[in-house]
Amino acid sequence: MAELTKINAFYFYKLQRLNNLEQAVKDNPWEADVLQQAKYYGLSDGLVAKLWDEKYEAVRRYRWDNGILPTYKAFEPSAGEFEESVSQFYSTFESENESERLGDDSALIIGTGAFRLGDGAAASYVMATVADELRSQGLKTILMNNNPTDLTFIPQLGDKQYYEPLEISDVMNVIEIEQPTRVFVPGNRIKLITQLRKMGVNVQVIAKEKYLPSSMLSEGEQTVVNYFYDGVELHIIGIGHQDNGGILLDQSAMTPSLWETLPRPELEIDTPGMYQLIVDRLPIDGEITAADIRPMPFTHIAFLDKVTGVSWLRLVVRYMLGTPSASDEQLVDQLMTLQWRLKTARLRYRDADFAEHLNTTQTLDNGRFAMGATYQVL
Repeated sequence: MAELTKINAFYFYKLQRLNNLEQAVKDNPWEADVLQQAKYYGLSDGLVAKLWDEKYEAVRRYRWDNGILPTYKAFEPSAGEFEESVSQFYSTFESENESERLGDDSALIIGTGAFRLGDGAAASYVMATVADELRSQGLKTILMNNNPTDLTFIPQLGDKQYYEPLEISDVMNVIEIEQPTRVFVPGNRIKLITQLRKMGVNVQVIAKEKYLPSSMLSEGEQTVVNYFYDGVELHIIGIGHQDNGGILLDQSAMTPSLWETLPRPELEIDTPGMYQLIVDRLPIDGEITAADIRPMPFTHIAFLDKVTGVSWLRLVVRYMLGTPSASDEQLVDQLMTLQWRLKTARLRYRDADFAEHLNTTQTLDNGRFAMGATYQVL
């Protein structure tokens, strides 16, 4: 294999050991010593449950009953040579634990993890903004992500950072040691959100659909109605027009008569967020219901921030916490008269590196595969 692939044989030995370990776990269900070995080498509770054909909760309970618990080690830049205040941790299954609970009122912010190309930078911006606003609201913040270069790991954004996989077992391990009062999760992590809620965790979702396309499914142009949702009702921000090349926002397109006729369906959720309605044309034909409203793509949120001059994610967080200021409430009530920072601007998807990196001219969808974006003032 090493000769055929030019991959060093070292890695094939490692893969062989992992295969042997998985087989040993599969052949020895409910053996504490085998489970201890599996956890030491990084197998998740979910994988063990799959190998044992059992539920995750049963494996987790068995691990706790047998004292197979994670410990956390601090990253020490000087390798212990100097006295340092360290706030970054990683998990092991050894004896000494170096992480203690941060405090009574803390928030755990889960990063977006291995996010699809194109939305990655915008998703990082969104969750970093959430973390920064939580700190400004006086909460102690704990950041958890599996990407060490993510924006959320800027030291100023979190009182503690955990460099961990974003599997349910790893997240619950951190929750059990930190006992946060709230856990903020990006909406693209659907399975994690579902499992955390089953475990009784207070989850606050930053609305985002996992498979929301950056581009349209067919050629042409669509009208986009952008909303801020305060947890009770939808508030119109403005309209835009999108095609496969990007999205155009023009404040002058919104007239008082159009403002009054745009739909504001009732949503059956109580979590504030940013949402959109996509229609082919105005005026709108037919009835619009809550099922027609979708979470706003993270790239569009970042663009809307820059065009309007309003940090919508900060507003979302304050409404989530129930701490909007009088000026926040006034802003929401007077969005029709809000003076945007930029009257007209266009977000353009960039796919210039697509062919170079993937060495293909194949079209993956009907639109451009957005690996990034830029905006211009018109």
